Amino acid sequence: MQTLQKVLTHYGLHSDVPASFKKRDELLERLKITHQEAWEKASGYVNAHITSDRIKNDKEKQLKKPEHWESEVKTAEQALLDSEEALKSFCNKRSISIN
Repeated sequence: MQTLQKVLTHYGLHSDVPASFKKRDELLERLKITHQEAWEKASGYVNAHITSDRIKNDKEKQLKKPEHWESEVKTAEQALLDSEEALKSFCNKRSISIN
């Protein structure tokens, strides 16, 4: 999520308040209003993380249908990698330092 914070800081949307779900959503909404493409990449990245975490933490499915769960985990991890790559590519094109 450091990459997301760097994107928000680049666009002047950083906050000294510790990160929370509510604060992150508020910052993303402000980004959506001012920089649509940045918002698309950033929200895709956040949503991929949330989806991946939810699937990985679904212990009931993991126990009852492990083969289905493993397939979902792999799909979610690939979506996460794709969204991360898209965000990094966006940052590189816009000269946003993420290192």
